[in-house]
Amino acid sequence: MGGAVALLIAGCLFSTLFGLGVKYVVDIIALGHSLAKTLLFLLFVFFLSLLVKWWPPVSARWSYRFAALLPVLFVGNLIQYLWYCRSYELNVNDWSAVIRDGFWTMSRLDHTHTAKAMLSALPKQLAETTDVGYAFGAIFPQPLLWLQLVLFLLTIGACTLSCVHWLRNERPGRSVSFVLCSFVLVKCLIDGGLLIPEVWAAVPVFCGLLFGRRGWMVGGGATLLYAGSMFFWKTGASDIVALDLLPGFVALSTPLLWARNRIVGIVALACVIVSPAARYQLVPDSRFRPHAVNTIVYAGEPLKAGWKVYIVSVGRVAPLPGPFTPESELFQSETGYCLTTVTLTADTTPLELSSLLGLEVARRPVSWYQGPVEVAARVQLREGEWNEILDQPVVESHQLDGDRVRLRMIPGVNRDMAISVLGPHLSVVDDFRFSYPE
Repeated sequence: MGGAVALLIAGCLFSTLFGLGVKYVVDIIALGHSLAKTLLFLLFVFFLSLLVKWWPPVSARWSYRFAALLPVLFVGNLIQYLWYCRSYELNVNDWSAVIRDGFWTMSRLDHTHTAKAMLSALPKQLAETTDVGYAFGAIFPQPLLWLQLVLFLLTIGACTLSCVHWLRNERPGRSVSFVLCSFVLVKCLIDGGLLIPEVWAAVPVFCGLLFGRRGWMVGGGATLLYAGSMFFWKTGASDIVALDLLPGFVALSTPLLWARNRIVGIVALACVIVSPAARYQLVPDSRFRPHAVNTIVYAGEPLKAGWKVYIVSVGRVAPLPGPFTPESELFQSETGYCLTTVTLTADTTPLELSSLLGLEVARRPVSWYQGPVEVAARVQLREGEWNEILDQPVVESHQLDGDRVRLRMIPGVNRDMAISVLGPHLSVVDDFRFSYPE
């Protein structure tokens, strides 16, 4: 198994399309903007394959220790998010962002990132490629972050030992489902939180595997209560239940179904694989989500010779041979974001441009709309002055009313850059709206 996973990792690193294909599958149980979560999942499976061979015998008790740590961290993370919202007078159901030195982290009740603050001690350079909670590190007390980090590392250890035990001692169908559920739950501890659908897709399967029929009943009942409650506090609840929660549950249950009945398992697997494409066709609003199917469609969009396109990158775009000629660097922020305008000399695609420039296509670095960008937000500044935001070269004009601001930005600015502009120091942003011409 280790050799096959190593080949998948190599394929993801050397081929963007191959990586997106793997991400398409992993996104069904663990959605992510970039390939980072896909690679983490593959590395997790690869190291498990080594530990199963070489690690000493593992007690079954580690599974129950792992199960005991999960609710402690999930509930603690939810309390942490609610404290953050209360401290800054934020609506818990709306997206808000903490921006620090241009690096930002967004959160909402059904997808919290506040627990990522425990990772803020990692090198700041990592924030250029993935969200490591750097911004939230300035919000919470350091002792709390160290306590969270210790508990999180204990949970990872308990998870790993539990999976080793299950892979050695349980039937393949049960052990594979347990490994998948364990990865999803640990991932959601810092990326998503307690109220993300991925957690409640995993809860019935995880509890059923550990505690038998009673676990299936309790876990299934809890998931049904969660699904029902969403209709009272979450817009688009029916689509989320049908196209996120249910496919995730079926995906995590498929190894069990396959072990019981091969035909049922094949049907379940087919439904799971088709579900992202079905979501794309049935729910137009979901096309802006970071699922791999949306990225694949974006990556293949035709860009015609003579078009002017814009490229957002970390660091300057180097002059490379190919269907483009960099004209000018419009803006470079303190965090390294650069906006470059490019005139195409041949037909191409965002995938080809991203590959030539070494950019991650999943971040959508190439845009081709020609109109200005409109941004509206409520900005709570802790340090610095408004002028540091309003005087930046990407801002064409602004309207300021108390702590609310409307900005008109130059063409080509994407959401990542627009948010970073609002935080030259430390600021909290909510009611953020980003729009640009079709």
